[in-house]
Amino acid sequence: MNISVVGKHIPHDHEIRGVAQKRLQDLVHYYERGVLDAHALLEVRGNKAFVEVRVHTSDGAVFVAKETDWDIWGAFDRAYDHIKRQLLKHKEMVRNHHADKSTLYSTSAEKEMGSSEGGTEIGEEAE
Repeated sequence: MNISVVGKHIPHDHEIRGVAQKRLQDLVHYYERGVLDAHALLEVRGNKAFVEVRVHTSDGAVFVAKETDWDIWGAFDRAYDHIKRQLLKHKEMVRNHHADKSTLYSTSAEKEMGSSEGGTEIGEEAE
């Protein structure tokens, strides 16, 4: 997994960058299909902190979270939580999507079999 953390105009840059890299590596635990890239942009402009976290998964999905706060740590925590929720929601959607397809396919096959069997039973009773 490729991880990049870019800090702009941040005091004690190495502390937040180290924590950000470690937490971005932990995103793999929330999406088993594979997280390919995780990028974080941490920036301080004036007295406001801006954080953007972007995650690319192996199935082509891209997740983005942008947060603004007075504190860089708070902004990163909220952006990380937002990405985590997006990954978990996407994971659940993919799981449910496949479950629904199998249900649809089995239901349509049962309907076809049931209608042909039902027709023969009615014909047999009439004779």
